[in-house]
Amino acid sequence: ANCERHYLMKTVVSQYLGTCRTLPLSLILVLWLAAGCTAIPDEITLVLESTPSGVDVVSSDGWECRTPCTHSVSRDSQFDLKLRYQGYESVEQAIEIPELRPSRVGTYIGAGVGVVMGLTTIELGEALGTSILTLFSFGKAETVKFTTGEKFRVMAQTVLISGGIGYVIDRMRDDARAKRPYRVDVLMVESSNSGDSASELVR
Repeated sequence: ANCERHYLMKTVVSQYLGTCRTLPLSLILVLWLAAGCTAIPDEITLVLESTPSGVDVVSSDGWECRTPCTHSVSRDSQFDLKLRYQGYESVEQAIEIPELRPSRVGTYIGAGVGVVMGLTTIELGEALGTSILTLFSFGKAETVKFTTGEKFRVMAQTVLISGGIGYVIDRMRDDARAKRPYRVDVLMVESSNSGDSASELVR
């Protein structure tokens, strides 16, 4: 009876360890495919506003508009804007659109968490397996140990899963940042005033 009980519990422990060793690869694929190869758009929406409104805007790139207005411009680009409004000082404003670099912080943090998860999974799996076999074998069970290859697989899978979650979060942040417009607010100054002709506020 003791031998049968020992064999049964060893089988249960083996199944548990097998689950630890083969974490759901489908989850890894889903995480990475969900994020896809999200590319940051080459253009960003430029939002131009002024006080007063109705200011004529001419860009050195060749486009024109009247505030408030929007226009799609290339990222990591530079151009000049000339703003004119009757009764106010003309304004010439240099605009520099910054480059948007992909986020990587979430991926790095996720990979680090995956390492900790992998080590914990291995340690708990070995400890729990050994404890169960010892309990049902009256202290005569063998110690349960992962092989080097099994440890490597567990570590690789936890890093991929956790890192994949971080990667998805990074891509979501990039998507939100890419949709955020570049705003330019210009305060026009009447021609009778002295001093600066305009002030710019970029958000």
